[in-house]
Amino acid sequence: DVLQMQPVVAIKQHWIWLQDYIWTRAPETKDRMDHVALLEEDHIVTPDYLNLLTALIALKKTTCSTCWGVTVRWACMRDDDTDVRKLCRSHSVINTGIAFDRTTYDAIKASDFEAFGDGWDWSL
Repeated sequence: DVLQMQPVVAIKQHWIWLQDYIWTRAPETKDRMDHVALLEEDHIVTPDYLNLLTALIALKKTTCSTCWGVTVRWACMRDDDTDVRKLCRSHSVINTGIAFDRTTYDAIKASDFEAFGDGWDWSL
């Protein structure tokens, strides 16, 4: 039902407004081509977050040319995993500090992203 989706669509509209601001109006980022990390106001990052993010971006550039972004999160581990440095590829987005570059932003804007009445994370 469209009425039930209105809060989700409002969040999506806010998200795309925020992206437009970051990539086209904010003095600190409007000319930036490289990745920008998006964090919620209640997210707390570990002291090594920027180091991990930098390493993941480098890894993406060399091993995953079709990946559009990265996220630093505890997401692909299972209870029986012992490798705490494990990397995983996800086919979904969860709101845990994603980072992407201007190429991805431009692709989102050129797509029909805003035409779908769903959540921003579902459309990505």
